[in-house]
Amino acid sequence: ELRNYSVSGFDYDEPLNVDGVANDICDVIRHNIEIKQTTILVGASFGGMVAAKAVKRLREQTHMSNEELRPLVSSIFIDSPADGNDLVVPAPSLARWVVNHFTPSTDANRGYGAWLLKPRSAGLPKQSETTLPAGSTYVSHDQIRETARAYLSGHSFTLWYAQLRWMLNAALELEELEGLDTIYLSCTQGNVTVKQPQASEKWSPHVRLQIDVSTPHCAFLQQQDIWRSVFEFALARLSTWQYPKRVA
Repeated sequence: ELRNYSVSGFDYDEPLNVDGVANDICDVIRHNIEIKQTTILVGASFGGMVAAKAVKRLREQTHMSNEELRPLVSSIFIDSPADGNDLVVPAPSLARWVVNHFTPSTDANRGYGAWLLKPRSAGLPKQSETTLPAGSTYVSHDQIRETARAYLSGHSFTLWYAQLRWMLNAALELEELEGLDTIYLSCTQGNVTVKQPQASEKWSPHVRLQIDVSTPHCAFLQQQDIWRSVFEFALARLSTWQYPKRVA
């Protein structure tokens, strides 16, 4: 939990931009480094872009070599764009111009998610894309939709707009990831958010392992069985890299 960041978006402090979030993450990692505790960064979509920026900031702050950092910091990036051109948006250049030149009124700050979801149910998991594995805490597709609705309904417009603006303008320095234990997971089925394999082709040269996952974009709720096995595999692979003798 970093500062007062809220899943609802209501606690979003606009002056606290991505640099501020990256600095907060670095504070946590540097503390873990001091006590010799391993940190695994897991970032999905926008979060993966922020995590990559945090790795760059960590290098700037610590000046540690790959040999020193590798046992202490590893990362899993999930279907993240490498730059704004990887987003599935109409006319990326025009969209970039619009978000750079217009700022929404503060009157539009709250309730954006609720407005978006009620009339169109946009962004909610589709039943055709949903599986319910044995042992799941969710017993129906409707329950999954209501969970997604609860998280999305409170998302403030200014937070979403600030994230979109940053993503459209971002150009990650992915070479900062080289030499560290990193995994990139790309979503290859019905992805209407990130252009694949375009994004994964940019990440792949700079990460240690790239895996294609046959689900829509970050479909953790509706494809629990697939993602559970993917995360188990990814964490086991990180453990193998970090502790080869122990795992063998």
